[in-house]
Amino acid sequence: MMNGLQTLDLWQEYFNYPNPPTLGLLNAIISVGSTLAVPIAPFFADKIGRKWTVFIGSIVIFIGVTVQSASVNISMFIVARFLIGFGTAFARGAAPVLIAEIAHPQHRAVITTLYDCMYGIGGITAAWTNYGSLEIKSNWSWRLPSVLQAFPSVIQLAFLFWVSSQILIFNFIFANVNKVIRFQSHPVI
Repeated sequence: MMNGLQTLDLWQEYFNYPNPPTLGLLNAIISVGSTLAVPIAPFFADKIGRKWTVFIGSIVIFIGVTVQSASVNISMFIVARFLIGFGTAFARGAAPVLIAEIAHPQHRAVITTLYDCMYGIGGITAAWTNYGSLEIKSNWSWRLPSVLQAFPSVIQLAFLFWVSSQILIFNFIFANVNKVIRFQSHPVI
């Protein structure tokens, strides 16, 4: 998304035509935030659980998106990108494990793979959003793609606690009851 924003004349003008080192920092800072979160995110996932770790990551991403969308200077924008990266390490680190834990074994591989494919779909969506915002002749040309970054986090926050670990218990009980019924229905030889 950052490369797309840098093509927008209004973004360049709003941030006083950032020099090449600043542009490089804008692209790299999201990875810095993510890298700094990697050593601690797994401990959160183990101590407070996968759902809460995804929740924390989504909240941090949402805060970062809010700061980025409301940025009035380049420093604010840089801090926002750092927060987005930091939150991403929490959410993307714990979410696949959570998916693998609660998905039915028959569908686990497909669902986990679909989760990983969504990152590419998000990138394509961001690129087309940037392209479409070229026609907007206001600061919303760069604020709109920034705001839309919050969409995946909002979806996660909306549905995260609807998916219950109780599904695991139900599946375990159901599977064992079926085994008992099948065992009792076979004649003893």
